[in-house]
Amino acid sequence: FGGDPNSVTLFGQSSGGECVHQLLRSPLVEKEGLATRGVSDSGTINHMNSPKDADKARENTLNIIRGVGCDRSCSEEIRKCLQTVDAATLMEVYMDIYPTEIAPLPLAPVIEPEDAEDNVIPEDLSLRVSSKPWITSTANGEYTLFLTWSNVDSPWFENVRNNLTGYLESWIGQHTTDSEVKREGAQMLKDYYFQVVEPMENFTRDLAMFHSDNAFVYPFLFNIDRQKNNGPTWAFRIEYKGEVSGISPSG
Repeated sequence: FGGDPNSVTLFGQSSGGECVHQLLRSPLVEKEGLATRGVSDSGTINHMNSPKDADKARENTLNIIRGVGCDRSCSEEIRKCLQTVDAATLMEVYMDIYPTEIAPLPLAPVIEPEDAEDNVIPEDLSLRVSSKPWITSTANGEYTLFLTWSNVDSPWFENVRNNLTGYLESWIGQHTTDSEVKREGAQMLKDYYFQVVEPMENFTRDLAMFHSDNAFVYPFLFNIDRQKNNGPTWAFRIEYKGEVSGISPSG
């Protein structure tokens, strides 16, 4: 586009912000000098969805492939078949198989094999730092994103509320096998986020806030703390609501 290849600014919002963050920390991007600086707007590397277990990601992908009728004998044939599937059908199958979509996300980045060509994610990039200038942000109404998923059935929320301790322990279990840590962690989360679970509106709001903090706020704080003293870093929080704001933070 006529720009300077030696001065490339990456910009992304939400999952795009996480992609920007991954590229800035990728050893390949750093080695090749492909990016100069980046902006991650409401999205950073986080352990809500990245890195995902490669076997689980493959299983989830194959479920969708079968759902749209593209179960073929090799990757190339699968790719060609998927290119013939319209987006509406693909999303319909996706939501039928993974109706809650809250977390963990069924499709997410994985650590690539060491011998993979152009390996962008050879390791857990959350543990790396970057010397490149980086701007990141979060917003006070992030949780409203989770309140818009009307496809989630009420029985699902009822089940989570009735088995809240187990749900939270399972969530923590994505990161540790220590039963004591899971038990104590679940209790801490219940005490902080779920003090009043009646009526259901209270519970769905609090569950949305829990997932929002896990996906946005805690990774935001973790990453700016880890990045300090390594590269120029700016962090800000958006609280202004204007005429074109899409979702009301009131829920």
